[in-house]
Amino acid sequence: MSYQIDIIQLGRTQVPTIEINWMDVSRLAEWEPIIFAMVLIRGNGKTILINSGPPADYEALSDFWVEHVHPNHALQVSEDERPVTALAKYGVKPEDVDYVLVTPLTTYATGNLDLFPNAKIVVSRRGWVDFLAPEPYAQRLPKHIYMADPIFQYVMNEAFDRIVLLEDEEQEVLPGIRSFFTGSHHRSSMAYVIDTEIGSVIVSDCFFKYRNIEQNIPLGIHESLEETFRSYERIRNINGTILPIYDPEVFERHPAGKVV
Repeated sequence: MSYQIDIIQLGRTQVPTIEINWMDVSRLAEWEPIIFAMVLIRGNGKTILINSGPPADYEALSDFWVEHVHPNHALQVSEDERPVTALAKYGVKPEDVDYVLVTPLTTYATGNLDLFPNAKIVVSRRGWVDFLAPEPYAQRLPKHIYMADPIFQYVMNEAFDRIVLLEDEEQEVLPGIRSFFTGSHHRSSMAYVIDTEIGSVIVSDCFFKYRNIEQNIPLGIHESLEETFRSYERIRNINGTILPIYDPEVFERHPAGKVV
C-alpha cells in the first residue's frame, strides 16, 4: 500500500525558542515562528487527514496564549488557511474525508472535526482518558484548549460512534498506515507512519522543528524527557522522511507542501 502526502498550513504564531529547545538559556530572549499544519493523505481509495486545524472561532485559543504567554503568541489564520478552502485546492470536499487522525488532542488539531461528516475520528486512548478523566496530579488545561465547546458537543453526540481509540503499542490504523504512542508533548501525542513510494513518512507532534529530532534537542514543552528521547530514537530508527507539523522549514524541504 502506498500513499501520496501533502502538508497544508492552517495557521501560524510565534513562540519563545525555549518552548522548542529545552533549557536553552542562551536563547531566553529569542522568539521564532511555528505553523499549524494539516496533513492530507490519499491512496488506496481513502482520503485521510492528520489534524483539522484551529477552529473557525479561534480567538479563545489565541487569547489564552496572549494572556498566559505573551502578545507575540497570538494566533493568526488567513482565509485561505481555512480547511474547506485549503482542501478545495486539492479537489477534496469535507464529505470526501474518511478518517481524521488526531495528534495531539488540542484545539489547534481538533478545531474542525465537525466539518467532516463521514470521517472516523482517530485519537490516542491514553490521551482520550487523560482528557475526560485525568489523574489527580496531571496537568489540566481549560477544556476549550483541548476541544472547543461546539466541537466537544459534536464529537460526544453526533460523531460518538465514529471515534476510534488507538493503543500505545504499534498498530495498523489502515493498510499502510500505523501508529504508536510517543508522549513527550502531551498524553495524546502519537506518531503516524505512512507507507509511500519514497519509503516511510513519519508525522508526530513530539517534535516542533527538524532540529529537535535531527540534533536530539528535547522539546521545550514536554511532559517527559524519557518519552522524548525514547520516541526520537524510535522515529530516527525508522529511517524515513520526518514531517514536522509546526516547522515552516517543511515547505522549504517540500516545496508547495508536496511530500510525495
